[in-house]
Amino acid sequence: MGGAGSTGIETPRNPGQGRLDLAETILALAQEVDPGIDLPGQRALLHRLVTHLRLRTPPTSHVGDRVYLLNEYLFAEEGFTVAVSVGDPRGEFLDRILERRRGGPVGLTVLYLSLADQLGLTLEPVALGGHLFARLQAAGGEVFLDPANGGVSLFRQELARAVSAVGNRSTRPVPLDGRGMVARFLREVKAGFLVQGDLEHALWAVNRLLALDPDEAPELRERARLHEGMHEYAAAIADYHRYLERLPSANDAEAVRGRLDHLCRAARLH
Repeated sequence: MGGAGSTGIETPRNPGQGRLDLAETILALAQEVDPGIDLPGQRALLHRLVTHLRLRTPPTSHVGDRVYLLNEYLFAEEGFTVAVSVGDPRGEFLDRILERRRGGPVGLTVLYLSLADQLGLTLEPVALGGHLFARLQAAGGEVFLDPANGGVSLFRQELARAVSAVGNRSTRPVPLDGRGMVARFLREVKAGFLVQGDLEHALWAVNRLLALDPDEAPELRERARLHEGMHEYAAAIADYHRYLERLPSANDAEAVRGRLDHLCRAARLH
């Protein structure tokens, strides 16, 4: 697995561009965790879906018809579905989703966006209430497609009611670019690895997040805790120092300074 300095992967930066590049980025990240993945084979599976979908979509079809054809093909015909399991972080990996036709909402949304882009549908991933949607600007206004729910369409008012019903106060969608989607994916799998107690792979995810944004202070704190849990005290001390340099007045600054004092004493004893 790679170190903290660089992902070695180029991630698309602009919404609506490079969706297949985004899908291949997620595939490449999966290969870092599982080097045995047949990356060319997975790309072939992805491109088979693209080819079959294009063949059944008339080039002059209306936007609404294209959305219908995408949903019908991906969810009804091919049988893709969401299957959330906090005990299986690899369920978000696109190779698993392509092979098993089920997986986590982030990976499924990446696949949905990739196929939509090949149909000329300009969809923008947005986050709202802990959920991912694909926003389509249509003549009648904004439509929010839900890849984790068979591509069901919601208008903004329906979306606001849906997120309010599950206790979320914010009803303003937050747009995500390609890097934002990669970060969302990494945070999902990091959470799963932490549930499993797999500190090594959780550390991999944090390193990848920090390669995307080296100034992400919460991830520096997370990495320090992981290093501490793995008894890598010098690395933990360095990350705690970096965290305090970035957020000297953080709410947990005193607690972090306490951890630093403890680790420094422990390091001197060893």
